[in-house]
Amino acid sequence: MIRISRQTRYFDSLRSYKIYIDDIYCGDIKNGEIKELDIEEK
Repeated sequence: MIRISRQTRYFDSLRSYKIYIDDIYCGDIKNGEIKELDIEEK
């Protein structure tokens, strides 16, 4: 499992960031959000 957290920033609050792991799209993360992603081992 990978946990990604994004700090709350006013100047960048309307933008969401795309999350890619090994060129595979895993989702978006918004301002102040924490995402937990389950990852398969290769």
